[in-house]
Amino acid sequence: MKEKASELLDVLRGIRQRLGKVPQELIPQVARQLGIPEAQVHSSATFYPELSDKGPSRDAFERGLEQRFRVLSPADPVVWNGAPDFPGQTRRVLARCGVLDPMDFNAFRAAGAYEGLRIARKKKPEEVIAQLEASGLRGRGGAGFSTARKWQTARTTPADQRFVICNAAEGDLGAWMDRALLEGDPHLVFEGLAIAAYAIGSSKAFLYLRSEYSHLIPRLETVLKLVHGSGVLGGLRIEIFLAAGAYVCGEETALLNSMEGSAGHPRMRPPFPAQAGLWGMPTVVNNVKTLAHVPLVLRNGSEWFSSIGTRSSKGTAILCLGGDVVQPGVIEVPMGTPLIDVITNFGKGVRGGKGIKAVQTGGPLGALIPGDRLDVPVSFEGFATAGSPLGSGGLIVISEERCMVAVAREFGSFAREESCGNCAPCRLGTARVEEVLWAISRGKAVSEDLEILDSLGEMLKSASFCAFGQSAPSVALAALRYFRAEFESHIHAKTCASGVCSFEGEEK
Repeated sequence: MKEKASELLDVLRGIRQRLGKVPQELIPQVARQLGIPEAQVHSSATFYPELSDKGPSRDAFERGLEQRFRVLSPADPVVWNGAPDFPGQTRRVLARCGVLDPMDFNAFRAAGAYEGLRIARKKKPEEVIAQLEASGLRGRGGAGFSTARKWQTARTTPADQRFVICNAAEGDLGAWMDRALLEGDPHLVFEGLAIAAYAIGSSKAFLYLRSEYSHLIPRLETVLKLVHGSGVLGGLRIEIFLAAGAYVCGEETALLNSMEGSAGHPRMRPPFPAQAGLWGMPTVVNNVKTLAHVPLVLRNGSEWFSSIGTRSSKGTAILCLGGDVVQPGVIEVPMGTPLIDVITNFGKGVRGGKGIKAVQTGGPLGALIPGDRLDVPVSFEGFATAGSPLGSGGLIVISEERCMVAVAREFGSFAREESCGNCAPCRLGTARVEEVLWAISRGKAVSEDLEILDSLGEMLKSASFCAFGQSAPSVALAALRYFRAEFESHIHAKTCASGVCSFEGEEK
């Protein structure tokens, strides 16, 4: 039954592709076919945007956001203009991207691919984990948790079976570092998966792929066929699991629920996935960039890895620079590099020579670093001190011409759109935050609405079930904190200095 339930999203996806929708009358048939409750089928069929009627409107909403913030969409091509694209980078993880063709397996082997795996297998699993611990490698997906500790928990939790999952559900606005790696050097990611599997004692691994990246599957499957056929993975099998369009499934427990054929609602923690994850078994869920670092640690050693970076953030950061910069793109720099240097040296400053009002970091649920604090080092602790998370590495530069009320409103709309609706504080709170922000941007708010916005933010932080709801108001609250005068101007003077907001009820 477990294996059948995992097929649910693919079955529903096939029905929608053939019929244009998932008819209610087919739900009992699907339930019988897979041996699962009808309620589970109905829940998934209505939860995931790609499977439900919400899909087209959600896609249009997100494409609009991408255009307004001048960030690339999932459908835009990844182009490597030589190596490196941006001179001055420290390309460790990205070293082979744009240089070698992933289909040329022998060329990648000659360039060091799977050498880290060979070295790992000469060590005891405990020694591999100890080497990662010594390196100081932290997760690159958002939280920055110790990679070694997660692996150690999964390895030492008693179980008959364990799993490793590469989380490629990259859904942050304008972030496509994971996609760039999967296109440019999938071997490094698969090697990291194999080392993780060896370290925790797993024979089954998955690549959980964002649904908007489905066009990558034929190429990735071809690479996997080459890798499996070479015997370099031993008995490990790596499979690709295609997601169904829910942003919240980037959260690891929601991801697990979707793989089990359920709606992608986050789970209560503890237990953590490393203790009880996929089908209740110990499961390591690591981000693409995290796993891509692993082979480098094994191949070059912990001291080499930690030779650059800061005390708490070792190695390099892979960033996606976008927004109002002259030259957007994916770059790799040492942890500790000043943010302003990233924008100036690699992004070539702001279009039209304008000033920087703020940088949005940490994804749509992150926050803002104002333009007068851009000397902050790119690191977990540096950004945390600045009040905005590093997250997975997406940076959206906001020029002085932008209206911060409109910026806050756009991110508020994203949070409302992507809320899974499982808990009332998030479901109702994100809608109310969006409503208040729209009222302010149209000149229909009063002074008390700013206090309401603050109160809603505190309620969401304290009462929401998961990190999504707890972080949902962060951009709006940061905009209010740093740019309160703009909010007050919209309310009292009915003016938008940027000329973006219209007070006749329509946005210009």
